[in-house]
Amino acid sequence: MNAIALRTIVVLGVLSSGACVLPAQASKARTCPVGAIDTSRWAITRDPDLGIDIQHPDDYEEKHWSNRSDTSGVVMLSLRRSALSTIDFNGFRSGAARPTWTCLLRTRSAILEVEIERSTAMLVGGRDTSLFIGRGHFTPYGKPRVYVEISSGDSASMLEQFAILRSIRFLNGR
Repeated sequence: MNAIALRTIVVLGVLSSGACVLPAQASKARTCPVGAIDTSRWAITRDPDLGIDIQHPDDYEEKHWSNRSDTSGVVMLSLRRSALSTIDFNGFRSGAARPTWTCLLRTRSAILEVEIERSTAMLVGGRDTSLFIGRGHFTPYGKPRVYVEISSGDSASMLEQFAILRSIRFLNGR
């Protein structure tokens, strides 16, 4: 069994165990699992308005929203591979947090606390699928607080998204 398969099994075990870290215990949160992922060929998206740059695989495309009626604000940056693999940066906290567990992820500029919840999504055609949703926030240098939300259809995608979030670098020297 290779190391990535073993990490995937460990992550699935943690997610299905129902472990919960309350907000008051956030400082005791464990480190987010990360895989050995080669990021050397990843694209870089720079967003001066948001105040970050972020590396991601080429098949994550930037989505430009003309209107988002399901949210109370503007999505600043949205990276999408598919309907189940998304990363959104917002100026607002989306959804009700019901974390299954909380972990800490060190980015290139700060530590990001990520609350993970396991949910169910209905796909086109009426089939239910498991969905991992992660939410956190950070404050880039000289910018207002930014909320980030990731969604993954499986634990391997979630590990890759953790690697993407780890690549966040604040612009203006931090």
